[in-house]
Amino acid sequence: MRIHVIYGEHVGVIKSYFELLQHIPDDATFVGLADQDDVWFPFKISHAVAMLSQYPTDLPILYRSALQITDEKLKVIRLSRVPKKELSYRNIVLENSIPGCTMFLNGESIQIIRENIVYSPEILMHDWWVALFITMIGKVIFDDQPTLFYRRHPSAVTVVPLATSGLKLFLFRVWHYFVKREKNCISKQVTEFMRLHSAIIPERHRCEVNYFLYV
Repeated sequence: MRIHVIYGEHVGVIKSYFELLQHIPDDATFVGLADQDDVWFPFKISHAVAMLSQYPTDLPILYRSALQITDEKLKVIRLSRVPKKELSYRNIVLENSIPGCTMFLNGESIQIIRENIVYSPEILMHDWWVALFITMIGKVIFDDQPTLFYRRHPSAVTVVPLATSGLKLFLFRVWHYFVKREKNCISKQVTEFMRLHSAIIPERHRCEVNYFLYV
């Protein structure tokens, strides 16, 4: 196994991931994103590669797996919820429902992201931005087999609902969307995404997203 360490300044989680994405070798076939505090299962990479390999190489594909949400001592709290239908840009516009630690990208996805990635202060999280890209122009595939322990602790950068019931999860989302005013931040992020990348977004998607923004 080859490990290539890239040294740089502390620029925050979003800029750090964007910097790493720019360092991906030109001949990379698959790329997985990782958090430093999670624990991958031994088959995580092989599962992702096997599923991505079933699709045409010229189609941008994002692989996302299920995960086991744990506390800081790796005690399992719950299994991530399995989507009842295929995730699309309609979901991702409203909610960051594809954790970066589960993501694997095929070569076409990597190329498109590298060619178009631009940092903006309106970006809420790197994985959300990547998911917007691929759901707008490609396809998301879901592996219902958990492939990692997703460790949650007080110093975690992201906020993840630890509730185990559907009602509690729904109330968590309502609280953050309306009470904590995340709706405004989400609208700003999507507006910025469309401003920067509308040229590569299919027209039917642009129309639906604009309707969301201005209605």
